[in-house]
Amino acid sequence: MNWTDLIRDINLQEYVVSAGYKYMPKKSTPKWKVYSNEVTDDVITIFRHSDSGNLCYKNLREESDKGNIVNFVMNRLGGFVRPNTNKDDYIRVAEILKEYLNLSDDQKCIYRQQISKDEPVVEKNADEQFDYAQFNSQNITSVKSVDYLTNRGIGKSVYAAPIFAGRIVLVNPVWDFSDGRQTKVETESRVGFPLTYEDRVVGLEIRYPDRKFFAQHTNREQGMWYSNFRRNVSILCVGESPIDCISHYALSNDSYKKKLCYLATMGQPSNCHYDIVLDYVKVHEIKKVLLINDNDEAGQFFNVRFICNILKRIITISVTPPSLGRFEFEMAMSNYTQTKCKSFLKIVDSYNEKIAGECPSDESESLFPNGEKQIKHLYSLENKKLSLSLPYSVEPINMLCNFLIGLNLTKFKLSVQHSEGKDWNEDLKNKQGN
Repeated sequence: MNWTDLIRDINLQEYVVSAGYKYMPKKSTPKWKVYSNEVTDDVITIFRHSDSGNLCYKNLREESDKGNIVNFVMNRLGGFVRPNTNKDDYIRVAEILKEYLNLSDDQKCIYRQQISKDEPVVEKNADEQFDYAQFNSQNITSVKSVDYLTNRGIGKSVYAAPIFAGRIVLVNPVWDFSDGRQTKVETESRVGFPLTYEDRVVGLEIRYPDRKFFAQHTNREQGMWYSNFRRNVSILCVGESPIDCISHYALSNDSYKKKLCYLATMGQPSNCHYDIVLDYVKVHEIKKVLLINDNDEAGQFFNVRFICNILKRIITISVTPPSLGRFEFEMAMSNYTQTKCKSFLKIVDSYNEKIAGECPSDESESLFPNGEKQIKHLYSLENKKLSLSLPYSVEPINMLCNFLIGLNLTKFKLSVQHSEGKDWNEDLKNKQGN
């Protein structure tokens, strides 16, 4: 049995229950299940990966603790949360997961019953839709100051700009209880970002000082957040969150701002989102799509996934989700792209030579041969196929991203802009702190 089988055959949600994690209904949504552990004092959210369909998790208190069930066990071998990349420990992880698979059906049934008890299934009408009117939204420009935004470095001159009119609102959150209790409407207003689809509000992201939620019945499959479209706009900026889009706008100079409009996918884009973006580009005659995602592995991998999903309408191309610190890329080469692939492989060879000559900076890095950090490739003129296995780290991800952009296969220009820090909001706050 290999890792893929273990990830597929063991339900992560059931496994965390067996490990002593407790469900947190008040913080959970239909798609994002939140669990906490009193012993390790960590809080995780479990969700289904949009590409692979596998259950994954993120630790809300330790950013580097995330991934699939293999990562979950790997990072808890010592009885506490410790991000771990020791190759020898994978043997122990395999043993633990195989032991779990060999549990009796009666024991596994206990964990399944616990999940069913925690999350009662509520029958919903097939035509149930998001009702924006119940949130009593008001124009954000009607108040003198919005603490949540000013604390993020976003002043009224920015959030009240015409480009964001009606796209940032104050709402009274509404929550329906599945156990028959009366609907709860909060009295304190919160910042909300409406998600729209076909000019209709189909959802809402609600921001609290320390967390964010999607309102119940939000359509995240099709809905995205948009700025207003204005005349003479030629550049569509695509980010993960409205906050980063607004921060990017605040950091841009006045002449450049006139060319910009924004779109936020609100996290991992669905398969529908790529088609919607392409339609938006076509309808508004966008000349350039600028990706402004977070300047880390996850954000830059978002760029690669986005570009691959755009290009797969033109060429045969694929990229797999990261697993055990690597991901796979494959592309069929045409006569046009073959020359560019050869040039790219020269860059890959230079990168690998550099990695081979590096000395480990600490003891943990010395556990890995430098070959594990290199890009492995199979290049065949006969089948005209480029296959790469890449480490999941920023530099090789960016190299692949630049190569894909350089193919120039789209009618509009594709480009990436990196923030100096982790994201654009961090850049904005740093600028104001200087």
